[in-house]
Amino acid sequence: MILVLVSELQKIEPPTYRSTVSYLPRDLLIRPEQPPVIAHASTVLFISKDASRAAPNEKQGITESTIPANEHYVDRTRADTVVVISQPTAHKCACLGGIMALRMKTCGAKGAIVAGRVRDLSELQLLEFPVC
Repeated sequence: MILVLVSELQKIEPPTYRSTVSYLPRDLLIRPEQPPVIAHASTVLFISKDASRAAPNEKQGITESTIPANEHYVDRTRADTVVVISQPTAHKCACLGGIMALRMKTCGAKGAIVAGRVRDLSELQLLEFPVC
């Protein structure tokens, strides 16, 4: 299994924006019957509402927001990537639901990994867009 995974990873063209690769294992997917996905990562880090837009998370080396104030993060989804989303545990609202997942799929994303709240599970199951 590991040799097959390494072999598949070696076939992926290196991205120009980041050399991170994501793997969505079958047993963690909302729809486990979908095949595993291997793709480059497109990352989204949500910040606390109390954080300054100029310095969202200095502890992680992030000194300014990379998403303009007039854009939505999902519209910056890169084709052929897995969107990796991290949300502060104090946030009460979902960072991914049916509409956002559909937009990601339309933008060409291969799936999403979410460390945060997800909603619209029945829509996500029908969408055929891997989420874990």
